[in-house]
Amino acid sequence: MAHSIIVGGSNGIGRFLAEWHAARGDDVVITSRDAGRAAAAAADIGPNVTGIAVDLADPHGIATAVEPIGAVDSLVVTVMEQGANTLAGFDIDLAVRSVTTKLVGYPELVRALLPRMSTGVSVVLFGGLAKDRHYPGSTMVTTFNGGVSALVTTLANELAPRRVDALHPGVVGDSPRWRDGPHHSHADRAPGHHGGDCRRHRLPPVEHRRQRPEPLQRQGPARLVSRRHGGTPDVLRYPSPTGRSVFPAGPASSVRGGNA
Repeated sequence: MAHSIIVGGSNGIGRFLAEWHAARGDDVVITSRDAGRAAAAAADIGPNVTGIAVDLADPHGIATAVEPIGAVDSLVVTVMEQGANTLAGFDIDLAVRSVTTKLVGYPELVRALLPRMSTGVSVVLFGGLAKDRHYPGSTMVTTFNGGVSALVTTLANELAPRRVDALHPGVVGDSPRWRDGPHHSHADRAPGHHGGDCRRHRLPPVEHRRQRPEPLQRQGPARLVSRRHGGTPDVLRYPSPTGRSVFPAGPASSVRGGNA
């Protein structure tokens, strides 16, 4: 039996992954910052799933929090701590918490679990496409997701031959982050919504397309080769973050539906 750890597995992309691993018979541990939420999600997913509380924004407590975890064959970290944070209304506490979560919490989590990792382990750290596609208020999000790309290159070297990768999704229309967001400008054309039909949209003439990257929140489906924003299953199929091959190791893959 494989042992899979999904950090942030109580909802969103992490929940989808936990269900996938549980369905194939893995021994699964999911985490949430709240112990009750983790336990409830675990009970809902299946009898081979355990829920524990882990807060990556509290790096000093991570090692103690993950003590109940045994062997690790697959580790996927989908935790995000983000929000619009403009310079005009800069929230220092939010900035510190969000950066700490990914750039301190991620490596400390890997360090704490390293003695329990098999040599064929797959470690996947989730970032976000805002590392390349900025939008107003994304200064910190763009910064720490860019840092995740750099982080996996060093981790891949230190953990070799274990596999370490980063996955940077764009708009994931059926995830709570985008589905329930009050300013989701693409909600009617994203998976999980039924208000629009992306097939009606046509690409603008080449000479009218912007040459600079479009901010994430302004990328309409018509600008994507796929003509739609992705859903959770799309993200997890490219490439499957659940494989146990040591190849590839160290790359940062972006999942966005293609640029038109």
